[in-house]
This record gives sequence, structure tokens and C-alpha cells, in this order.
Amino acid sequence: MGRGKSKNVKTKIIKYQLPIIVALLGALAGLSYWYFIGCANGSCGITANWHTSAGFGTLMGWFLGDILKDKINK
Repeated sequence: MGRGKSKNVKTKIIKYQLPIIVALLGALAGLSYWYFIGCANGSCGITANWHTSAGFGTLMGWFLGDILKDKINK
């Protein structure tokens, strides 16, 4: 039973390889934006904390990667 689940996870990773890679790049971009530009007074919703900035970058990266995956597969 454990082998089937492992194969299923591997299949999902291969299927979503591009969105995963782009999401990781988005997280890095969000973290870089927070570090280099950030928010001076802390009142910015997305860039006030590193985890919200990286999370937003990850989410946007996933969306972009999923759109690109669909375009490539057409």
C-alpha cells in the first residue's frame, strides 16, 4: 500500500514540475523584494513581513507556472 502512494506523489510532482519551480522562484523574488525594498513604516500589507512577501510571491509564482504549463501543453 505504501508503494502506490509513493508512486502517486512522484506522478504529481512530475505533472506539476513547472508550477513548483516557478513558485519557488516566486518565493525567492518575494523574499528579495522584502529584503531590498520592503516597507519603511510597517503598514504595507504584503511587504511588511518576510513571510507574507514570500508567501505572496509563491502564490503568484504558482499561478504563473500553472498558466505556462497549460500554454505549453496546448
